[in-house]
Amino acid sequence: MRPGAPTVTVYTLRGCVHCVRARRRLRRHRATFTELRGDGEPGFRRRLVGLTGSATVPQVVIGGEPVGGAEDLAHLDRRGVLAPLLEGRPFPHPVVRRTAAPWRFDVELRGADGRTIRTEVAGVARKEAIRVAEELTRRAGPRHGESSRPRRGSKAR
Repeated sequence: MRPGAPTVTVYTLRGCVHCVRARRRLRRHRATFTELRGDGEPGFRRRLVGLTGSATVPQVVIGGEPVGGAEDLAHLDRRGVLAPLLEGRPFPHPVVRRTAAPWRFDVELRGADGRTIRTEVAGVARKEAIRVAEELTRRAGPRHGESSRPRRGSKAR
């Protein structure tokens, strides 16, 4: 486990293809995780509902907060917030993107749930975009009233 990285727990069942997808995605990010299999364990689903709010597998818990299953992990990864979440970095998190317009970069500040909080046009140079991202992060600081972890079922569309 990397220093400062939150603990990651994955609740699975044998033969579950979605569990394989979730584990593969976590390994791709080099996350250290504990897998707890519920095969043959009486009351596993009841316990899972109590811990995560859902009885389906897989269920991934990062830093004590349930983030959902394989599809939820994929969503967070596409939005650019899975890596900082696994590393324990604070939110909001800046994401630098090249836009469809030629030679232009935008910077998006995203919350832990993957939602875009703010977008800034950063200009034509990647270095400038990174500078804008650092400035936005410094000014935003941790958002008051917003958890630094995603809420179950809070997907940005």
